[in-house]
Amino acid sequence: MKSVSMIHRAATLLLFTGGAQFAALADAALPASPVPARARAGAVSLTLRQTEVRHSATSHPGPTGAAGKVVHEVEARLELRLSAPSAPDVEAVLRGSVAPTARFRIVDDRGTESRKVTAEVVEIDDEPLLRLAVTGLSPTATSLRLVEGELIAYPQVRRMRFQVPWQKDDVPLSVDYQGGRATLQRFKLIAEDSTLWVSVRPPAGFQVAPLSTPGSIAAQAVDMYGNLVNRGGITEVEQTRSGDEPEFRFQAPAMRNTPSRLVLDVLCTSGEPRAVPFTLRNVPLPRR
Repeated sequence: MKSVSMIHRAATLLLFTGGAQFAALADAALPASPVPARARAGAVSLTLRQTEVRHSATSHPGPTGAAGKVVHEVEARLELRLSAPSAPDVEAVLRGSVAPTARFRIVDDRGTESRKVTAEVVEIDDEPLLRLAVTGLSPTATSLRLVEGELIAYPQVRRMRFQVPWQKDDVPLSVDYQGGRATLQRFKLIAEDSTLWVSVRPPAGFQVAPLSTPGSIAAQAVDMYGNLVNRGGITEVEQTRSGDEPEFRFQAPAMRNTPSRLVLDVLCTSGEPRAVPFTLRNVPLPRR
């Protein structure tokens, strides 16, 4: 019985050892999850979201009409998500086509360098993205060894929220906040022709961001219980006066009840936009 027990225990030990070896081999065979390529531009993080490659071939006939040289062209498109611990750092980045003065350089794994890059910052579902398109790469490239570029951003931004009290026809109505002031100058609530005129004086050293900047200025009408009046009431914003204290006209159709207050969100910027460089390395390209 003793020898049988020893044989059983040895077999059990072999079974467990073999199982551990098998598990180790299985783990080794599993491919590691790819880590998204990342970079930093100042306080803003850039994370690769997706990559696309387009191949094309153009045949150039010879002088006698015979088949000539075939030129292969490759276009790579990158989409990078912009994020930061502090929302104003991302809001400081200019949206739209990146200025031609911004410098971009891309080198693939075959050593081919291209500066033929177009770039734009877009907002998709409230998510800021940098989109790059580059041509002139090697047709046999499998990755981008180096991506150098620049974001254009304001040196400093500040998000201001003004709670402007709204008491019947007593206008103008002003409120001060962190060195700035918002004033409800006048309004008319006439069915579909309801309109408000609001001026904003930003803090010293700041200016109100251009309306072309997403989220530069927004307003919502709120009742005394904190509920939105007609889902906020504001549908369109137009700047009617520029200068140190610009004025804006808000269209508010069908706002039949006078709200208790106007909640005004304003993005203020300081200084002139500047280039903030970033470097991205080892970006894999999809296989054909």
